[in-house]
Amino acid sequence: MPRKTIPWRVLVMLGVAGTLAGAAVGSHGLVRSASPGPHLVAPLFRQPLPPAKQQLAEKMLQQLASGHNHPGPRGSRSDLPPGHVLPFTLVAGISAMKQTPLATGQFLGQNFWQNQVAPGIWMLVYAGQQITPTVQGALYVERETVTAAAGVTGITPVGMFGAPTGVDSVRVVGWHGTVLDLETSGGASLTFNIATDRYGAS
Repeated sequence: MPRKTIPWRVLVMLGVAGTLAGAAVGSHGLVRSASPGPHLVAPLFRQPLPPAKQQLAEKMLQQLASGHNHPGPRGSRSDLPPGHVLPFTLVAGISAMKQTPLATGQFLGQNFWQNQVAPGIWMLVYAGQQITPTVQGALYVERETVTAAAGVTGITPVGMFGAPTGVDSVRVVGWHGTVLDLETSGGASLTFNIATDRYGAS
């Protein structure tokens, strides 16, 4: 019966797997150099590979060894010049995020708005529906103090503000200055001024 020859690609991958697993596979696998470092001795096969394939196999093994022993650099604050820190930034605008700081049994969020109103001061508004003590469309408002170096350094609840339009939940659809444009689930439009904490007709 003719003897089957294992394709060289299979032999290379078997040798690589054996090396990464740290197993000694004798004269038919791979061995590490006795000298320090990630250098690998060329794979030893029962039959030598053609020169072109041998060079390709050695190149693959060296790349694998280099990547395994010397991971690429990772960004960190230590990479920055002395006295310089990565800036902390917030993005103003409306987000579809429904998560709020309140329990779902107290408030159901529809969306979220935030913007800077003064240096280091941001206003956060969670729009949705208050569940307890009464069911009513509402806005939950917070104030945050923010620095570029330390990020958010303080959060102060401003309050829960029930909408005058009844039980329909509300969501933020736009803003101009300190005035938020709101829309209820029933299709009504109204505004809320974060400077005065008051609703108004749209």
